[in-house]
Amino acid sequence: VKVHGEEQSRNEIQVGGGYSELDGGFFLASYSTRNFLGRGDSLNLFAQVGGRASRASIQFVEPWFLGKPYLFSFSIFRRDVDFGRTTDASGQLGRLRQRATGGSVSFGKRIGDYTSAQVEYQYQSIEADTFDISRTFDTTTTRLGTVSPSIWYRNIWPDPYRPTRGYDLRLTLPVTAEPFGADVNYVRPRAEVTVYKPLSKR
Repeated sequence: VKVHGEEQSRNEIQVGGGYSELDGGFFLASYSTRNFLGRGDSLNLFAQVGGRASRASIQFVEPWFLGKPYLFSFSIFRRDVDFGRTTDASGQLGRLRQRATGGSVSFGKRIGDYTSAQVEYQYQSIEADTFDISRTFDTTTTRLGTVSPSIWYRNIWPDPYRPTRGYDLRLTLPVTAEPFGADVNYVRPRAEVTVYKPLSKR
């Protein structure tokens, strides 16, 4: 039996602002859709502008790549953080800032009804104003190239957007290494577990 249907658009726009000790005052706006151009793709746009920190990112997700249960996505981002003014050994006043630019691309496959596996490559270049050994202002650039294989088990109901029961488990093993374009080498495993359970019968 074939049933023809049209998926409705799920668009979301958020606008806000606030204040934090790290970012200072800031304004943010985001737009996301789960049915971009009526093709079932996801598009997320985010921008934050503040006195100390500014961030921007674009992410695109294709959940059925080439009409098969393969996931393909990519993203690009930019981050600028101002840590404030300070003086060097000679008394010269300057600012400590950090600027990061990068992006990622990932490919995944659905395994069964509730499990999917994915591998992501992310690259970012981080430029930071620091002090050298003689406490003189210096600028350093660090490159991070990371490959992150992950597996995701998600069995939730009755609504995937407002679940009340089920489990959400994700295991990730990010590996940052020189062969992937990084200046440093480290491994940072991560596990995330979410359990949905109603607090009452209602």
